[in-house]
This record gives sequence, C-alpha cells and structure tokens, in this order.
Amino acid sequence: MTGEVLQRAFTLALTTRLKEWGGIRVDVRSTAWGLLEGKFGGMTVLGDRWRTPLELTAEALTVDIGEMQLDTHKLVWQQAVALKNVPQGSVSFTLTSQDLANFMVHPLMAAAAGRAVQGKAFVFDRNSAAVRVDPANGRGVVTYTGIWAGDGQRYAVTMCTPPPPPAAAKPPPRAPGQPPAADNSVMALTVSAVRLRPAAQRGGTGSFASMASGDEISGGPDEALPLPGGPLVSPPRPAAGAAGSAASVDGDDGDAAGAAVVGEGLRRFFSSLVINLQGIELRLPALTVQLPPPGSTTAAAAARVPPNGAAVAAASPVPAGTPALLTITMRVAIVQLPPLDMKF
Repeated sequence: MTGEVLQRAFTLALTTRLKEWGGIRVDVRSTAWGLLEGKFGGMTVLGDRWRTPLELTAEALTVDIGEMQLDTHKLVWQQAVALKNVPQGSVSFTLTSQDLANFMVHPLMAAAAGRAVQGKAFVFDRNSAAVRVDPANGRGVVTYTGIWAGDGQRYAVTMCTPPPPPAAAKPPPRAPGQPPAADNSVMALTVSAVRLRPAAQRGGTGSFASMASGDEISGGPDEALPLPGGPLVSPPRPAAGAAGSAASVDGDDGDAAGAAVVGEGLRRFFSSLVINLQGIELRLPALTVQLPPPGSTTAAAAARVPPNGAAVAAASPVPAGTPALLTITMRVAIVQLPPLDMKF
C-alpha cells in the first residue's frame, strides 16, 4: 500500500459522502517503512464549495492531521481499522453568510447549543446569519437571531471579532500536522443581545421567519424578517478594544437582564465550543472575518446574504459594512475513526 493509493481511497470516500463539491485534494504523508508499521506521517485535505447531505456547506476547507498509527494487529486478525494513537491537527473552514446560516441549524450545532446559555438551549433561527466587516475599524461583525429556551424569548445577537492584526504580528506558518497555537480571538469577542418584542417578531401573517431544529434542515421558503430596529433602542456600541457582552437598554429591566444573560452566555458558548463528529473532536475555535478578493467568485458568494440575515444586520447597532467571509479554525483530535456511513 502506498501513499498514492491511500490518497485515491480517501478522495473516493469523500466524493461518495458529499452532495456537491467544487474541488477535493488529499495529500497523505508517508514512507514505505512507516506504512509497513502502520504509521502515516499525516494527511492534508483541501476542499472548496462543499455541500453535505445534511446541508453543511463551506466555501473552502482545510484539514491537516499529524501522525496516524494504525493498529496492525486488529487490521490483520480482526479486519478492523483502529488507531493506536490519537492524531492531532487542525481544521479551518471558510463560510459565507449562507454557509454560516446552514451551520447554525445543522444537527451538530443544534446538539452543541443544547446547553449554550445557563444550561438552556439557544435555537438559532434559520437563514438569519450575516457576516460583514465594520468599515469604521475593520472588525468582523456577525449577526443572527434565535430563541433562548431559558425564557422562551427571541433575541437579535451581534458579535464583533477583534480587528485584524498587522502583517508583522501574524504568527509564522505551521508545519504540516502541527496543531494551531493558542488563540485568544474568541475570548476577545464582544457579544451584544437585544430581546425582540412581539411587535418586532411578527410579520403581517402573524408568524415569524421559519426556524429549524436539527431534524428540519430542508425547511420551506422563508418569510421576510421584519426589521427589529424600530421598537427597540439599540445597545451602546462597544469600544474597539472592549471584550465581553452588552445588553440593550430599552426601558425594560427584564429585557435588559435577559439580553445580558444571552450575550454573555453566547460569548462563553463560542469561546468553549466543542463539536463531536462521530469520534472526531473539534475544539478551541478561532474566528477571523476577512474580505474576499474583489471581483472573485468568492466575493460573489459572500455577497449572497440570506434575506433574513440582511434584515437583522441592517437593524444591528453596528453600521452596515461590506459582506465578508468568516473563517473558523479549530483543533482536531481523532479519538476514534468515524463509521463508514458517517452522516454530516
């Protein structure tokens, strides 16, 4: 067995599990002697414009895993593929606003958010996400809405990432398979939540924009989301270097208290986010918002913001900016190999 054969096998496995893809590239790092001992130097997977059967989408994706060691005894005597170590590495996926909206209602995220705020679920609204750059300071801005199970109320949430570091401060490139260094960008998130009052939550038909749980991925058409800005007083705009959460001050102490709880709870949730993909553990996220190259196909994809997401963004306390891309980088640990019929 050679690295080239493994690359073809992994590529075939991915193509049979993806619904759509623009590109797939697999690079297996191995030597002849290592393969005889069941050792692989690592593996890198590059992809673009992926869509899974459960509508998890990404504009670009990079998976980089370090040394992997197969249990040759189980492979020979039990015809079972198992690992003798826990391979470590990183995954980086770049999302448009629509990709982020899909991610937020995916079963993996629904499960992770089941105890997001004070042990109660936060259910993200379908197609309410938008990613943009604040023109005033270059900070990334992510907006969305959802319902907190703690009080049954819907909240509009604005998350701001730290401004991008200067070129001289960027970390050096990592060696293949090396996990990313500790990153405090998520800890520096500013998260503000605003409770949407009933008048702002309902349209002319008396119903709000469609919302999805983990088993409602392929829901019907969305209704237009009424702008929540009218009946609300937006929260004070956070300073560029501030971290933490902020609540709206709209004359109702209950609204402000609930917003403060949701804002801080979601900040903590995203800073400690852990996703388990049937044996593959993703943790310690780092968020980066960046502008796509002008005139590129990526720029065109970034500009296609879901209508509900555009409405929420327009009503947020941060001025409207340029549609952008969100890159989430997380550490990866393969605790056990996922099943061949893995669903994602």
